[in-house]
Amino acid sequence: MKEFSRCFIRSFSLLIILGLASEGYSRVRVSFSPNGGVNKETLNQLSEAVNTVDVAMYALSDSNIINKLIELSKADIQIRMVLNKAKKNRWSEKLENAGVDIRYVTKAMHHKFAIVDGPQSADEETQKYESETAVLMTGSGNWSRFSDRDFDEDFLLIYDHPSMINRFQNEFNFLWAHSADFPGKNSYPASAAVINVPKDDKVVFTSANFKPVMRGGKWTFRKDLETESGAAAQKLIDTINKTGSGDHLRLALNHFLKEDLYIALNSALERDVKIDMVLNQF
Repeated sequence: MKEFSRCFIRSFSLLIILGLASEGYSRVRVSFSPNGGVNKETLNQLSEAVNTVDVAMYALSDSNIINKLIELSKADIQIRMVLNKAKKNRWSEKLENAGVDIRYVTKAMHHKFAIVDGPQSADEETQKYESETAVLMTGSGNWSRFSDRDFDEDFLLIYDHPSMINRFQNEFNFLWAHSADFPGKNSYPASAAVINVPKDDKVVFTSANFKPVMRGGKWTFRKDLETESGAAAQKLIDTINKTGSGDHLRLALNHFLKEDLYIALNSALERDVKIDMVLNQF
C-alpha cells in the first residue's frame, strides 16, 4: 500500500478557504508566524477602522491588541466580539468597561477572524459600498503572543472581495444573534442589514453542522449534520475525490482523526495522486 509523505512540526493549525479566486480585482496578503509580524499587521489593520470592527475569536490574550481595541472603542468605533465560552478570562470585563460588547457562544466556537468596517447598513447601496471597502482578517491563529511568537500559523488579509466579506459577515451575524451576552454594560444589537450571500459552497463554515435552539431562555446549539462527515469535512473530501493521476495534494493539519478523510486520501493515492502532509507532533 502506498503511504503519505509526512513530516511533523511542533504546532500547526489549519485554515481552509475554498474558492478564494478573485472576483474582478481582489487583493490577498498572506503572512506566517512565528515571527512573521502577524500581530503587528493585525494592529495596523485595526488602526485603520473608521466605524466598526466585528471579531470572532476563540482565544484573546495579546495585551497590545486588547489595548488597541480599547483605544478604538474610546474613539466611538463600535466593536462587537464573539468569544468561546470556555476561554473566558480577565480581559472580558476590561473590554466591556471600555465599551466593547462581548458575547459568548455556548458551543466550541473556533473561529479566528475580524471584519473591519464591514457591511452594517440596511440600505442596499450603502451596504454594497461597505462590502467593497471592508477588510477581512482571518487565519489559524488566536490573538495571542503564543500564536505570534511560538506557533506556526497562517494569516490572510483580504481586500476588495465583497462576496467573501459578505460570507464572513453573515457568519458573524449568525453567531451574534445566537450567543450569550456578557453581563456588562454594553449591548449592541444585531445588525439590521440583510447580507446578500451567494448561494454556493465556495466558503464552508462548520456552523452549518449546528442548529440554534432556545433552552432556559438562552441560545445554544444542537448538532444537525446534513452529511455524516459535516459540512467542511465533506467539502474537503469531495475536493480530494476530484483529484486524479498526476495531481499533487499538500496538506497542513493540526489534527488528523477522521476516518473518512483517511479513506479519501488513501483512495487518491491509489489514483496516483501525490500527497504531502504536515502534521502537528503531539
